[in-house]
Amino acid sequence: MANVTREWIAQFWDERKQGFRERTVYLDLMKELRDAASVAAQGAYFVTAHTLLVQSIIQLVVDEDAMAEENLVAAQSYLEMAIERDDLDVYGDQGHADIGRFERAKDLVLVRALRERAFDREAFAAACELKEAWNEAAFSQPHWEARDLRLYEWMAEQIVVGRYSRAAELGRKYGGAPVRAADTSSTGRSPEQVFYLVAKSQLAGDPPLQEAAKRALDGYYHSFTDWGPDFPEHDVPYDEKLLYAYIRGRIFYGIEDPIRLVKMLKFGV
Repeated sequence: MANVTREWIAQFWDERKQGFRERTVYLDLMKELRDAASVAAQGAYFVTAHTLLVQSIIQLVVDEDAMAEENLVAAQSYLEMAIERDDLDVYGDQGHADIGRFERAKDLVLVRALRERAFDREAFAAACELKEAWNEAAFSQPHWEARDLRLYEWMAEQIVVGRYSRAAELGRKYGGAPVRAADTSSTGRSPEQVFYLVAKSQLAGDPPLQEAAKRALDGYYHSFTDWGPDFPEHDVPYDEKLLYAYIRGRIFYGIEDPIRLVKMLKFGV
């Protein structure tokens, strides 16, 4: 972390925790989001569940575990209802049903992972299949980079479920020469290069490459857990932070417990 002391970070999160406990507006909002009758009246199952999931992750970071569990219980119920009713929120309005169904299924995997302290990789793989055809079509278009598409997210999703060959293939096919150029000595890597190295390291079984991939992923992880004064906290959404932390923890540190991984986000360890 760039010139930021652990004490500063502790104060940052302590203030966030106090805000959760003392801000009546926040507590009232959480109660409103957990009000099943109100959510049903608005038909807002999916969007409410996602909001509760993100807030639960932040609450777990600051050890407000009981509050997080209340929100996760509600989020799981809402997501199951959203799937039953095929509630797609804005994704349906925008004509992106496949993305909406993936995001909805992904959220349910993450909610269950946090409640059960175990990540269901088979369920996540099934979720990924829901937008595979959309991904193929979108990234096969010329100049896909200009459309704010994120190849590294697709690659990371494949790595989560152990499809290392597929992740590496995506990097080579759509990331082109810059991604293929990633090696043990390159620095200043893009997220695509980071995940390409991670995928390659798991395929090759080469210790120097594995160490380079570990350093690269550590660097990317620290970039979105650098809680400095100018940190853009939501540049990487919290659900994505958890996925990337899971990749890092499972592959390089032998840690798969989602709750433990969330707690580690606090100090970027």
